[in-house]
Amino acid sequence: SSALQADGAGLVGVNAVAALNNQVQGALSTPQGRRRKENMLRLRDGVCVIGSAKDTVIRPAESTIFGFYKLQGEGARARLQLCMMEGTALFKDPDDPIGLRELDAKGKLVRVWREDAGHSDWHRNYDIMLDRLPRGDDAWLQTKLDILSQHI
Repeated sequence: SSALQADGAGLVGVNAVAALNNQVQGALSTPQGRRRKENMLRLRDGVCVIGSAKDTVIRPAESTIFGFYKLQGEGARARLQLCMMEGTALFKDPDDPIGLRELDAKGKLVRVWREDAGHSDWHRNYDIMLDRLPRGDDAWLQTKLDILSQHI
């Protein structure tokens, strides 16, 4: 593994994110890529991703829930357009390389969005998360939050 170095446009040597962003041709069809998908689909409780319009650290804030900016047009007329998860090549890929579409179809991909939570508010104030999480087994959720709080 190479050392991380800033190159002005991102980090050199960070290949996992580039693979997931489909920037490394064929990376998701390797044994390691297939293992990522298998591991994602084995998550018993699924995946919960969180985000907020008030987040000033992550841009676009919607990338926390698998959104991204897409360049529309060319030259001086080029503009960034916000696209959500369903519009990504990763989601549309018939092979579903990381299992995102399958998780979503099974209801095991929970996207929690708030307009009023700052970047750090999620782990500083449980009420922010509890207010928006799907209700069900609150005892299970409290157990997970108790474990999480030990690592903050």
